[in-house]
Amino acid sequence: MAVNAVRASWREKVVTETIKNSKPQPSRTQLIKRAAALVPALRERAIKTEELRRIPDETIADLKDAGLWRILRPECYGGYITDFGAMVDVS
Repeated sequence: MAVNAVRASWREKVVTETIKNSKPQPSRTQLIKRAAALVPALRERAIKTEELRRIPDETIADLKDAGLWRILRPECYGGYITDFGAMVDVS
């Protein structure tokens, strides 16, 4: 019984947080435009990325700000309602 109560409260929290954090869903075209807008910055950081052997923090922040981390994240966790094809188009 206690396990079911924990599951129920967890579901309520996820739903509540999702509703609080929900924003309009961008279209596939909007996501592609956001990704295209990052290309100049990514080109500038290409050498730095190779030298660091990881993605620079600035690039991670840019991807997050553009909402691109949310493409394949489940909707219940604040992700967009997109499919794998949208991710391929954006990449």
